[in-house]
Amino acid sequence: MLNYELKLVDSSKLLADILVDDIGNSLKKFKEMLDVALLDKYPESMRAARILALCAEKNKKLVCPYVNQLVQQLEHVNVEGVKRGFLKILSENSECLDRDSWGIIANLAFEWMNNPKEAISIRYYCIDLMGQLQDQYPEIKEELISILESIMEDESKGLRTKCIKTLRKLNR
Repeated sequence: MLNYELKLVDSSKLLADILVDDIGNSLKKFKEMLDVALLDKYPESMRAARILALCAEKNKKLVCPYVNQLVQQLEHVNVEGVKRGFLKILSENSECLDRDSWGIIANLAFEWMNNPKEAISIRYYCIDLMGQLQDQYPEIKEELISILESIMEDESKGLRTKCIKTLRKLNR
């Protein structure tokens, strides 16, 4: 059993802050928390993914060595909170992704953002990632616009707002 797995006893902000401080700038400790997230075991993995996202916000240098590993694992993740946390990390650290990882993200994001059974937060981060990908690969623009317009027809207000913002960016 991993040391951090034992420490993830609840989802409180206080515990999250304590663990983020404990990880600090340590790649070794960040990797240990990543290993807990990759166990794909609810609720520990979900809590670990949240800690990773908070660490990545504080120190992007921690996450860059692992973003491509996150992408490789993403399609095998079953815990919704882990998927959401990984997508958030990737969305906020996309400059660290290599070309192969972007290809995997594109396939997964197109699938997940079109799936009304996916959580809104997962679809939200997929839209964000596809907007970023379109900056590098403008040839996906028309397909992305079509998908965003179809999502807007029958989705939550938050997801509609994200679609509208992304469409405005695409139509500049």
